[in-house]
Amino acid sequence: MTEFKHILVPFDNSEKGLKSITTASKIAGNLGGKITILQCVEKKIPKFMFFKTKQDKIDAARDVNIAENEASKFREIAKKYGANVATKIEKIEDDPHQYIIDYANKSDVDLVVMNPSENINTTEIHQSVVDKISRNLNCSLLRIQ
Repeated sequence: MTEFKHILVPFDNSEKGLKSITTASKIAGNLGGKITILQCVEKKIPKFMFFKTKQDKIDAARDVNIAENEASKFREIAKKYGANVATKIEKIEDDPHQYIIDYANKSDVDLVVMNPSENINTTEIHQSVVDKISRNLNCSLLRIQ
């Protein structure tokens, strides 16, 4: 049996994303592994292209604050199943899939747990991210439907 000591859950702020966290927590709790929940906050292009306005800075801070508030939910879910969890919030400029791949490959991740978003407008985009990740990982991927 494969041991999953380090499980990565890229979180997309969806209800199905919470299902991924629950599934990963159950696996880690049963196997004594740890979970890293990765939230990629995409940096937005400033309204005036060359410099950030006060509103741009407020919006960026709000996005990070929302991600930080979500982290407490994740810890509660993991605790319920006896899993050790860490949350990582990363501001990124590039495609989230490449950051997730790089993070997983550099961080000795054994398993990535993801699923497509329920949001009809983002399902195609998210599925393509899951597909891109699955082709370029050095570890296993559990895709939840």
